[in-house]
Amino acid sequence: MNEKASVSKELNAKHKKMHLDYKTGAYFDYGNHTEKVRLRWYEVTDNDVMRRELLRETLQSPQLQLVLHVDCSCDERSIWIVILLFTCEK
Repeated sequence: MNEKASVSKELNAKHKKMHLDYKTGAYFDYGNHTEKVRLRWYEVTDNDVMRRELLRETLQSPQLQLVLHVDCSCDERSIWIVILLFTCEK
């Protein structure tokens, strides 16, 4: 198994442990959440080198709430792919 697949499998197991409710088979999360977010490119200068970084912008203050993740398996794979792409680039 390659490194990315191993990390993906480990993250998936941790996600299930933290968020899967085995009684209902659904994923839940409790914490500060908001739907009003977007990703935006920013230009960053570091040691006289200009680069672009994709950063998350929150457009509305998060509220403490319980959130049901519907069809999380699809979203979950997408999230892990993005995480792996950004972390394994270095």
